[in-house]
Amino acid sequence: MQVSVENTGTLGRLMKIQVPAEQIDSKISARLKQMSREVRLKGFRPGRVPMSVVKQRFGQQVRQEIIGQTIQESLGEAFRQENLAPVGRPKVEPINDSLMAGDLEYTAEFEVFPDMGETDISALEIEKPNAKVSDKDISGMITTLQQQRAVWGAVKGKVKKGNRVALEFVAEAGDIRHPASGKERIMVMPDGGGMPEAFENATLGHKAGDTLEVDVDFPEGFRIAELAGKTAKVSMEINVVEAAEMPEIDAEFVKLFGVESGEVDELQVEIRNNLERELATATTSLLKLEVTNKLLEARKDLEVPATLIQEEAANLQKADVQRLQQNGIENPQEQPLELYLDAAQQRVMAGLLFSDIARANAIQIDGERVREAIESIAQTFEQPAQVVELYYNNQNLLAGVENSVLEEQVVDWVLTQAQVKKNKMSFQEVIQAASRGR
Repeated sequence: MQVSVENTGTLGRLMKIQVPAEQIDSKISARLKQMSREVRLKGFRPGRVPMSVVKQRFGQQVRQEIIGQTIQESLGEAFRQENLAPVGRPKVEPINDSLMAGDLEYTAEFEVFPDMGETDISALEIEKPNAKVSDKDISGMITTLQQQRAVWGAVKGKVKKGNRVALEFVAEAGDIRHPASGKERIMVMPDGGGMPEAFENATLGHKAGDTLEVDVDFPEGFRIAELAGKTAKVSMEINVVEAAEMPEIDAEFVKLFGVESGEVDELQVEIRNNLERELATATTSLLKLEVTNKLLEARKDLEVPATLIQEEAANLQKADVQRLQQNGIENPQEQPLELYLDAAQQRVMAGLLFSDIARANAIQIDGERVREAIESIAQTFEQPAQVVELYYNNQNLLAGVENSVLEEQVVDWVLTQAQVKKNKMSFQEVIQAASRGR
């Protein structure tokens, strides 16, 4: 077998492989001989079909089978011989008529992983969130719990913050109208976050029966696909204004949240524990984002395989469609792949950098941290033990957690080597920043 390799770019490679005809022909002959003993043809006794007949009937079919097997075998052997690790599936093309007769000649075009070089971790300046759960945060959560169990009723007068507004609307952006016919009925709250701020806050100061118009900038990725990224004129009619009657914070209220004693102090302790777990998760998320961004900035010259970027862009595109479907959008329009390429490149670069740091510093996946992560996930379900078992029996689920844990371990290691500065933040600032980062 003859192999030659040429560079088609920094990471691109074109490998030419030639397998002698004798090697192909001997495999074909062996296969045809085996078939002559097994094949059944009309007019011939089993095992007595002449080789000339078998070759005439099955020769080309067998050659194609042998060619396919030989390409797979010789390709793997060539990669080992040349000490190359391809990224993705190579593009294989036959040369001339080698599939039909004679020597087998073909090319394999592929990319290789980049030479990662050195990253000066000690030069990285990392900001580490420094926040604590305060009494104010606990009071705010209790207020949220009250709001979740509030009794809503229609009120007269103008809309103010804290009210709930039932309305009908039509949005028009150029030739686009939503809904296509009639009006859409929804419930919004000023500063509620379900719709763009300009949409929700336009209701302030109005009352039931009022009609109004407002220009609204809908963000990219908005749940209504036809309005996403567009500025629309929204016409709305307010039907009902509602206010909430909040429940008293008493023993009956406290017991609603699993605190059988009915003691407010015990509920506050439980809330603090929950918020501290949420804060720890958000802090970890923010630190990972900070480390990732600083690594990308330090190694922005790193060239990554286009194959991986395309694959990751396709994953992001698919995830966007699934997210829209989960938000109730039927048959959402798939956005062009080009819109995801920049984000995909950043994700691929980050993945390669994290993997390289782990390899270079012998950072191994901590099994105990993996179990803790799985158990933490499981606690959000009714039957945690079954969820833990599910993760350990599903290789894809387990690999996802293991990868996340390994990245956290890399972040921990980077923090021991980089220049770390504490950034004082409130609980809400950390939670909101982590949410935006995701």
